[in-house]
Amino acid sequence: MKIKYDQKIKNLDICAGELAKYYQDKGLLLVGLNDSQGLNINSNFLKKDLLDNLASILTTNEFKPDVINAFSLLINKTEHINYLLKANVSIEEIKLAQLYGAVSAFEKVARDLKVPTNLSRLANVYKLVYKVKENDKNIHITTALQNAEEPTIIYSSGTNNLMREIDSDPFSIKKQYKLKDIYPNYYYIQSKAKDPKILTKVFDGIRSNFDNLLAINSKSDIYTLGAYIPKSLEKEDMKIFRDLIYKYNETLNEICKSYQINYIDTNQVASDHIYKENNFHIDSYGHKTLANYILLRMYQQKILFKKPIRNIKEHKFIIDNKQASGVLESIRQDEFESRLKSFKVGGYEKAHQIKIEKEHAQECEVFEKVLKKIK
Repeated sequence: MKIKYDQKIKNLDICAGELAKYYQDKGLLLVGLNDSQGLNINSNFLKKDLLDNLASILTTNEFKPDVINAFSLLINKTEHINYLLKANVSIEEIKLAQLYGAVSAFEKVARDLKVPTNLSRLANVYKLVYKVKENDKNIHITTALQNAEEPTIIYSSGTNNLMREIDSDPFSIKKQYKLKDIYPNYYYIQSKAKDPKILTKVFDGIRSNFDNLLAINSKSDIYTLGAYIPKSLEKEDMKIFRDLIYKYNETLNEICKSYQINYIDTNQVASDHIYKENNFHIDSYGHKTLANYILLRMYQQKILFKKPIRNIKEHKFIIDNKQASGVLESIRQDEFESRLKSFKVGGYEKAHQIKIEKEHAQECEVFEKVLKKIK
């Protein structure tokens, strides 16, 4: 008896089973790029994250997807995706950068909260998550994407670029608002949020990612996650920042349509699985829910509707195969350019550029450690 579509979508096992059969002969490479939205950042961090859940759903006795997880707490900007792809980094380098990046990110949080920075060593428990395997040094992200028949990319990038451009994030904006009459950099941040050039710059980075990913493999299926809206932005005082994220998601959806890329609306999963006011990370159950959303979209695209092959513009992407040293080289250039900018401006803008320069220095330290560990 043929099962109707509305019955199928209520039964994830049926969808997963048909997808597993579809990919059984051609194989499936799942790639996660690149911000912390794909990471399980909570007290139950050892539970499955987004890619773990998705791979687990699709795994059968006869089939198992290959996974490259490049989601990161620190190496999480759109330009970083281009650097990783151009340098063709190995899975070993990705995992080491994730680990050192987590430690570095925890150190920054400790400094911001004025607690002993040695507490950041707690991030070393991520060694249990980013386990380097023997063959990881032989698998390279760009080569793997090129060789995959129809790779699936879970894309979440751009929101960290947006937070950097407006010089704030959900953790600090509420505090900055409360202190606006004493330390009025809140008004500087507000003016940045009103500047239309900010979103234009962020989306230029996203378009660059899409162009490069499709140049590497035009048959890639890309599933782009919309940005979560923290509960702290629900108050009227934060309307301008809330509206900025609404505009971000709206424009991201339109860009995805133009590239024939899947946009995943995350509003409901955020509403159900983000509890802390200033947080913008879903809980462990949220990762499972989000994986289910993506699975259903994969089922619609690959089994039910079978979208035609996209027409993409001619775009060349040069791969230099420098691996971690190539990424370090690119980030050092970013650091240098930020330093130059800081010399040319004053006031809040100067402080902003110095902060960005320090951020790049932090990223450089991560890849210096990656190179030393590998050597």
